[in-house]
Amino acid sequence: MNSEEYYNLGKKFFEQKDYQQAVNYFEQIINLDKTKYSQDIIILTAYKNLGNDFYDRGYYDKALENYNKAIELNPDYALAYNNRGIIYYSEERLGKAIANFNKALVLDPNFTMAYNNKALAYHKRKWFKAAVKLYSKAIDLDPNYATAYFNRGITYHKKKFFDLAIKDYSKAIELKSNYLLAHFNRALVYTTILEIDKAIADYSKEIEINPISTISYHNRAALYSDRGQFREALQDFNKVIEIDPKNAMAYYNRSIVYKRAGQIDLANQDLDIAKRLDPKQYT
Repeated sequence: MNSEEYYNLGKKFFEQKDYQQAVNYFEQIINLDKTKYSQDIIILTAYKNLGNDFYDRGYYDKALENYNKAIELNPDYALAYNNRGIIYYSEERLGKAIANFNKALVLDPNFTMAYNNKALAYHKRKWFKAAVKLYSKAIDLDPNYATAYFNRGITYHKKKFFDLAIKDYSKAIELKSNYLLAHFNRALVYTTILEIDKAIADYSKEIEINPISTISYHNRAALYSDRGQFREALQDFNKVIEIDPKNAMAYYNRSIVYKRAGQIDLANQDLDIAKRLDPKQYT
């Protein structure tokens, strides 16, 4: 086959989202004339998407290999640097992650995702003030970037700027109503500042979106229990156990509710189950 035939076959597999086969054909022509294809967006995207596939499946080495090939083919491909940075971030290699995000931003100063990802690395290094500035830059460039609001909210939350955290979580929810983690984190802040009705409302919304969220049932049950709403607390702990019958903590905490409600036999039964499921924690 000639170069055009290899390219067309690669393009066909690319359109079918079979990026491995696409890359196999593209490599045949790259080896013949690298310069000619260094700017071809389909070939670059094939390497990037194959890297993404490997990343999603947890094969970081193979993901890096494909991002590296994209960068080797076109050293100005900002998206590949960003994605390579994500790999290094996932592996806790924060220096390399930041270097790749920086390179992406040199190539594309308006790359909002790279600002967000660099901020994540800064947050992990506990450079909170600098992280906030980067999230804010991403938001300035894209005021509808829900993820940047959410992540900035996490940094504010970490620094106990609760009003600012709530504001950012709320904005993320405004932009993306089914944002599970934003509802969950805002519930945590509301619990901390003792706005319990609002916390319960957020856990309820998350449960509505994700009916098998055991941690939301569990946390809502704890709030109900603290307020003496034992029936509601028991309903939520029952739901946790229905979803996850081996959840020792749910049995243990349900035993506490039973005890507070005066149902001692049921409390003792649950305590025994918790001990059997996790003897180190509850014996």
